[in-house]
Amino acid sequence: MIARLAFGMSESIAIAGKSVKVFKGHYTSAPSAPDRGRRLARILLLAYCVFVVYGSFFPFDFTTDPSVVRAHASRIALRPFDANGMRAFSIPDVASNLLLGVPAGLLLVAGGVVGRSFWARMVGVALLEAVFASTVEAGQMFTPGRTASAIDVVAQVVGAVVGAVAGHLLLRLRGQALGRQIGVLVRRSPTVIVVAVIMLALAADSLYPYAVTLDVSTAWGNLKRAQWLPLGSFARRFWGDLVVERGLSYVAIGAAARSVIGPLASGWGAGWIWVLATGFALCLELAKLLIVGRAPNIDYVILGSAGALLGAVVVGRLARLGWERAHAPVLLILATASLLVYEELTPFDVVFSLKTTQTKLSRIDWIPLGSYFYASSQSALFDLGKKILLGGFFGAALRAGGSRAPWVWALGLGTILEAAQLLQRSHVPSTTDALSMAVGAALGAAILKRYRPGSAAVSGPMATVSDFGH
Repeated sequence: MIARLAFGMSESIAIAGKSVKVFKGHYTSAPSAPDRGRRLARILLLAYCVFVVYGSFFPFDFTTDPSVVRAHASRIALRPFDANGMRAFSIPDVASNLLLGVPAGLLLVAGGVVGRSFWARMVGVALLEAVFASTVEAGQMFTPGRTASAIDVVAQVVGAVVGAVAGHLLLRLRGQALGRQIGVLVRRSPTVIVVAVIMLALAADSLYPYAVTLDVSTAWGNLKRAQWLPLGSFARRFWGDLVVERGLSYVAIGAAARSVIGPLASGWGAGWIWVLATGFALCLELAKLLIVGRAPNIDYVILGSAGALLGAVVVGRLARLGWERAHAPVLLILATASLLVYEELTPFDVVFSLKTTQTKLSRIDWIPLGSYFYASSQSALFDLGKKILLGGFFGAALRAGGSRAPWVWALGLGTILEAAQLLQRSHVPSTTDALSMAVGAALGAAILKRYRPGSAAVSGPMATVSDFGH
């Protein structure tokens, strides 16, 4: 194969089954898959560190006033309990710092930065994360709105070690039989990823704000506040949000699961999908008994069960008609774009008022992630994750349709939607949302490109991405 580049010409030839490129008479082996994986992990690690620094010092109101710095130094939290035995930390803050360290440890191991043996990785991750977290906390002494804490450093180190353990196990699993089987399953039916992601998103939404408790009185109170009357939620919430967030999510699960199991979906397979999806919805509602401030809702089980049945049976019958396969990329793009439009503009409280528009113009959040600074860590991460997830589905659909830069389309659509919020009462335009969608689209497209079967690269953008024709 001959490839002509702007700066010259190179030839790719196969020698002993390995791709080799010729550059001015020198032979250079193409990067192997592990090398590409390590390079990607290092890039993601750098991006994550920038993200942590950005969030730790926002809104960048630094000061070098010696009195302010000394005051902050005197308030550094060095011990978990004070002299009176009072707790000097908050559990949500410790939990958020633990979670903050997990990706760092995982990426340090995946990027090959900290050696290959187990203990070398654990020690290396702990030391690097301790240095990084300590530097960030020390820098917060120069920001009036922040308080440095050694407890945060310890929590981040523990989280990084947990991430390092997970990364070490995943790397070992990749070369074992189970790891190979999982890899083959994902590459043969990439919609497994779709099912897993939607289920995780539903679990994250149901268990928010993740305040787990084993207190019997709290669980009993949640049980008494449960919504057991069918369809009672429609009198308290906008019906469209219930149908979209619960019903359509399970339609997607049912349809995606049907495409994974292939022809079995026409028989008992569809029934099992419905039973398992209904059980999953029921388990999520029962789990709310152990979450402070949450209560089970039978409507979510009903909507989930009906959605899974619709996805597994009705969508499956439509797929066998043939037209759905031919127009799948276009339908996916329209569906994911419609979902983004709905989530950004619901409840559609449009007001055609010049005064309202002028007020909204003055409230636009121009600074990326600026609105999250004043929100709790749980709500900020939940909202950010939701935007990235929706953008990811949109980007994957665009990639399946042949787009080479899905993030550009996502950024454009996000910008249009944020501009449309100038005419709404319940939304405030934000650059963060548009950027989050673009990042999600880039990630979704990258994942699809990685796990799409080899036939897709040969057959073009209209090729299938699963054994059952999707």
